[in-house]
Amino acid sequence: MPHESLVLLRTVRLHLVREDLGKEARCSRRLAAIAWNSSSPSGAFESVPFANFDDPVTAPHNLPSLHSLDAVNGLEDEPLRAYISGYYPGTEAANIPRAQCINLVLTAIGAFKHTRV
Repeated sequence: MPHESLVLLRTVRLHLVREDLGKEARCSRRLAAIAWNSSSPSGAFESVPFANFDDPVTAPHNLPSLHSLDAVNGLEDEPLRAYISGYYPGTEAANIPRAQCINLVLTAIGAFKHTRV
């Protein structure tokens, strides 16, 4: 019986370590994309996962890719609001002016130098 308990304990610990590593990898991917976007010489943007680490361009979100400034500026209202909700959970974008929504998305993806006053 003690051996079985040790095996179970090790299995649980291993699962927790794997879970932590997965979170760290998702966080690292998010931060790397933001860093790239903040200094992209060509203005080409990397996809930045949402605050919960979901990928905005895959299911269940299936939003348009934000690969460039034109792509962000060209977002229709519904996808723009969805990006605001993903990057700023709990924020209601319906009452925020469009230009400010664009700035919020650009800030969230690290494209700070492209925001407008």
